[in-house]
Amino acid sequence: EARALEAWLTGQRREAWDPVLEQTSAPGVARFRGAMTLDAGEAWPSCGSCGRPLAGLFELDRAGLPDPTLRADDCVQLFACESWSNDEPGSADCIVGSWL
Repeated sequence: EARALEAWLTGQRREAWDPVLEQTSAPGVARFRGAMTLDAGEAWPSCGSCGRPLAGLFELDRAGLPDPTLRADDCVQLFACESWSNDEPGSADCIVGSWL
């Protein structure tokens, strides 16, 4: 039974990307909180409920990923309102994701 489990676990192994976190403003990296990359002339997103500017939570420039099978010409971003609450009606308007 232990050998069967070990064989099954071996078959489940996948390579993983272990990100290194450091402060930088360099392009082509992942960002957690703070300044996000916007296109020229693009306005910073605002909350659909309260109108305040959204906080940048996460940005992933896929060109920086080690897997060459992924599209490397786009970026994934997630913004949220700092006053967001699950209890408020319309709170879904407070979270914005974008795929650039």
